[in-house]
Amino acid sequence: MTTPQTANELLDAMRGCGFTINLSGDSLEVRWARWVDDELAELIKTHKTGLIKLLESEVKNDEQKENTTSKTRQAI
Repeated sequence: MTTPQTANELLDAMRGCGFTINLSGDSLEVRWARWVDDELAELIKTHKTGLIKLLESEVKNDEQKENTTSKTRQAI
C-alpha cells in the first residue's frame, strides 16, 4: 500500500480499513478496528485540516440531501 498523499486519500484508506472518523467541534474523533500506530497518527496530524474540511463537506451534503428529501415528502 502506498502512503496517502492527500486528506482525501487518507480518509478513503482509513475508511477502507474499518476506521470511523467524525467531527467533534474542531477535533477529529477516530474510532478504529485496529490500533492507530505512530505512522497513521502522524498522517492524521499532517492532514487534519483537510480531513476536517472533507468531513464538514460531507455533513453539509447530507444535510442538503435530507432537506431535499423532506421537501419532496411534503410535496406529496
